[in-house]
Amino acid sequence: MKSNAARRPFATWLRLLLSTGVRILLRGSPLGRFRLFAAWMRIQVKNKLLAEIAGRDIRSEKVLGQTLHFFDYSAFAIVFEEVYVGGAYEFRAANREPFLIDAGANIGVSIAFFKTLYPDCRILAFEPDAENFRLLEENARANGWTRTELHATGLHRRDGELPFYIYNDSPGALSSGFWQLRSAGEASRVTALRTEPLSRYVGEFVDLLKLDVEGSEHAILEDLAESGALARIGRIVCEYHHHVQPGDDRLGEFLSTLESAGFGYHLLAPLAMPFPEDEFQTFTISAYRRGRTP
Repeated sequence: MKSNAARRPFATWLRLLLSTGVRILLRGSPLGRFRLFAAWMRIQVKNKLLAEIAGRDIRSEKVLGQTLHFFDYSAFAIVFEEVYVGGAYEFRAANREPFLIDAGANIGVSIAFFKTLYPDCRILAFEPDAENFRLLEENARANGWTRTELHATGLHRRDGELPFYIYNDSPGALSSGFWQLRSAGEASRVTALRTEPLSRYVGEFVDLLKLDVEGSEHAILEDLAESGALARIGRIVCEYHHHVQPGDDRLGEFLSTLESAGFGYHLLAPLAMPFPEDEFQTFTISAYRRGRTP
């Protein structure tokens, strides 16, 4: 997920608030356009007036029937917008009990979304960061998430141990991972974390795989393809990290692997003009089985 954004001037914030609110109402949501609009407005106003201006330390929020605990309200507001408002994780399941894998679950905002969308869904979640995992467990207990299995492990191509780079000492940082992110400078801490292949857990059909793994998506997809597990996945929503290092142009490999496995895909890739060479970029890839409604 993207890192915390700088505070916006009030006039800019107000324009974005209104434009996004109108977009929610016009586009609608499977959770209910008016319910989502009310939640969006409440969170944005609380973040601006109470968290940013008044300096209140708010550590929990009620979101469409789910109670979420977090480290920082501004970071939560960003993740809420990505998950609930962005629409990338909305999908039509073939039944009321889809099986989902959340790779990079963070504190569980995406799980809360899935549980609101499909209350009877089964979820397998992975989060390697110890601080994030502690809150993920707290949110699971607070909301009574059943049929939800949590793993405090990192996912990669093989079993092993890799350096885990932490770029922000604030709990719940969104940029930590098994990568050296040149745009973030030197890591503040490096620790060793155990990794294992995701294919070990894909023994049955997976309706949706969410990949938000801060640069490990290539290794995970390679494991899934080599093991044959990719054939048992119906849909993938991946936050792709492009140009982690200058000249790291591997997007073609990633898309070719999806194509060879029978996936079609869409890309949502915003980028400021003019085109900057080798600039780090994150964007969303939504992949779906050909022959099925994307």
